Parts: sequence; structure tokens; C-alpha cells
Amino acid sequence: MKQLVVQRVRLRARAEGRRLLSQSRWPETSGIHEPVWDKQIMQFPLMNMFETYFVLREARQRVLNGSMLHSVNDFNHRFMERFLGFHNEVESMSGKRRSEPGRLEVASLTARAVWLQQRPGSRWELLPHYCQVVQGRRAQHHGQKWLQVTTRLALEERWLSRSKEDLRVREHFVVYELPREGAIVQDFRIAAILPDAEPAKE
Repeated sequence: MKQLVVQRVRLRARAEGRRLLSQSRWPETSGIHEPVWDKQIMQFPLMNMFETYFVLREARQRVLNGSMLHSVNDFNHRFMERFLGFHNEVESMSGKRRSEPGRLEVASLTARAVWLQQRPGSRWELLPHYCQVVQGRRAQHHGQKWLQVTTRLALEERWLSRSKEDLRVREHFVVYELPREGAIVQDFRIAAILPDAEPAKE
């Protein structure tokens, strides 16, 4: 009986430790290393291609079901699904008074605030059109090491109200990140969003 009690105490301690670790792993804000919207960053496409490749390869080992990410297209699909889930969470909480700003493992406070500013005064539906990995970088902020992947995400946005319906297709830069150390995480988190990205050069 005593051994059973001790075992339960140890399990609770481990669970609490994992919970605290999860909370500490996701700071409220993110520091974006070499943002693509800085015109001087993307001057060396060959170096960017190799660095992005190695970042994606490492990311496969840091995220749940990463072994299923066999190609960049697999990453693109996962990024679209992650952003759609984030958007649906924002929409579901938009009409409620809440004391908590949202889950930090889904998005940083900065990214969430930027996306909320884009919200019209009506229902907001999304349909992802495509996602393109632009760059991958290793970063460090808040005393932790990170993998950051920047994407160009094209979204069909439908704004619905009682009187009208507005349909737009826009492109945004979205930065996803993962911690490089500790246990693997369930999914990427959205670190930053730059709405209305300039059209990609042919």
C-alpha cells in the first residue's frame, strides 16, 4: 500500500513537472531571427536553401508525428492545418469575455494580436489556398534555442455579415517555431504574422 502511494506521488510530480516545463517552454513573445521582410536577408538564395533544408530535417525530430513529414509539401500541408486551427480558435473566442489570452503553445501573444487586428466586425471564414516554405532558421530568444520556419500563406478570406459578404484572397508571411531542446512538442506554434505580404517575384 505504501509503495502504491509513493508511486502515485511520483507520477503526480512528473505530470506537474511536464506541465511546468510546457508552460516555461512557450514564452509570451518570440524573437524572429532574420525576418524575410527585411530586404537584406534574402540576398544569398543558395545558402538559404541549404539552411532551410537542415532546419526542416531537424524539425522532423522535434515535433509529434514528424516522421510523417517526408517532403516540403508535407510541411506545407501541416502549416496550413496549424494556421486554420489557430484561426478557428481565435474565432471561437472572439465573442467571449476571457481573462486568458489564448494558449501560448498555439501562438505567441504578438502573433495573436496581429491576427485579431485583421478581424472584421463580422464572421470570418478561411480557406487556405497554398503554403510555401520561404526559409528556415535556428534562433535563440528568452534563453532558449528554437527552430523557425517562415512561410508564405495564401488564404481565401470570407467576411460574412447580415447585409453583405466580402471575399478576398490575401498572402501573409507566417513564422512557425519549435524549441530545439527538451521533449518533443505536439505541434509548431505561430510565432509571428506579417499580413498582406508583397506578391512573390516570378
